[in-house]
Amino acid sequence: YVSKIVRGGLSKFPPLIISCAITGANQGKESNPNLPETAEEQTQQTYDAYNAGASVVHIHRRDPKNNANMTSNPDDYRKVNAMIRAKCPDIIINNTAGGGRLRLPNGVTTPPMLTSIEACPEIATIDTSGIVSRGIARKRPAPLTGRDEDQQVEYAYTITPTETEQCIAEMKKYGVKPEYECFDIGDLIYLKDLIQTNQVEGPHLVDFLLHPGTNFPTIDYLINAIKYVPSNSLVNVLAIGACQYPMLAAAIVLGCNVRVGMEDNLYIGKGELAKSNAQLVEKIVRIAKELGRPIATPAQAR
Repeated sequence: YVSKIVRGGLSKFPPLIISCAITGANQGKESNPNLPETAEEQTQQTYDAYNAGASVVHIHRRDPKNNANMTSNPDDYRKVNAMIRAKCPDIIINNTAGGGRLRLPNGVTTPPMLTSIEACPEIATIDTSGIVSRGIARKRPAPLTGRDEDQQVEYAYTITPTETEQCIAEMKKYGVKPEYECFDIGDLIYLKDLIQTNQVEGPHLVDFLLHPGTNFPTIDYLINAIKYVPSNSLVNVLAIGACQYPMLAAAIVLGCNVRVGMEDNLYIGKGELAKSNAQLVEKIVRIAKELGRPIATPAQAR
C-alpha cells in the first residue's frame, strides 16, 4: 500500500468498480418520486447510470401489478434483464436473491427469496448473516397500492445455513456468480466456513455494508473488517443514508470498490432529493477522480 501511494497516489490502484443499486426493496416514489419502479424506468436509469460510470447494476424488480411489492415471478427479472442488456450490452447485471425469508408480525413466513436466479444474471446477491433483523415502516399512498389506506410493514429477515446452501446450489445450477452481502464482521466467519467446506469457489465478491442499524459507519470499523475478508476476494463497500459518501471516499482510498444508488440513499446532499441514480454515480465518479483513482469499465470489472 505504501509503495503504491507514495509513488502515484491512487493512480496505481486497481480501477474503481462502481455498482449502482437503482431501486431496492423498501422505499418507493412516496419517498423520492425519481426512484425507478417499472421495468422501463429501471432500464432508462440503468442506461443513464452506465453512461455516468457504473459498470454493475443491482436490481430489485417490483411486481408489475403492485409496485409496492417485490415480484415473485422470475419472468419479471428475465424481462428487465433483457431490456437492460439490449440498451447496455456490456454492463454487468446483478439481481438481488438474498436466499433468506421474511418473518412478519402476524406469523407468516415467506418462501426463500430465490426468484431472480432462474433469470440467469451474471451476479446475484446472497446474504451471509445468520440473522438480520430489520424493522421497516413504509407508507405507500393509495394511488400506488390500490388500497384505501397507507401500508405499514414491519418484518424480520432471517437466513439459516440450510437456506444459504440452497441458494448457493441454485446459483451453481444456473451459472450465477454469488455476491456475499456481509452485515457485520461476524458474517465474514460465516463466509470463511463456506469457503473451507468447499461450498463456494473464488474469486469471492464480498459486499460490506456500513449502517448504524447493522454496524458502525466509521473508518476504523471498515479497516478492521477488511482485515478479516477471506483471501482471493474483491471487496465492495456500501453505506446507507447520510454516511454514504464519506464512507465510500474512505473505501476508495483503501483500495475497495463502491456501491451507490437509490436503494442505499435517496439524497444527493442534505435535504436534497436525488434526481436520478446517474446523479449519484456522477458524484462518486467526481470524488474518485479528485482522489486520483481510475474508474473501471465494465470489461475491466468483469
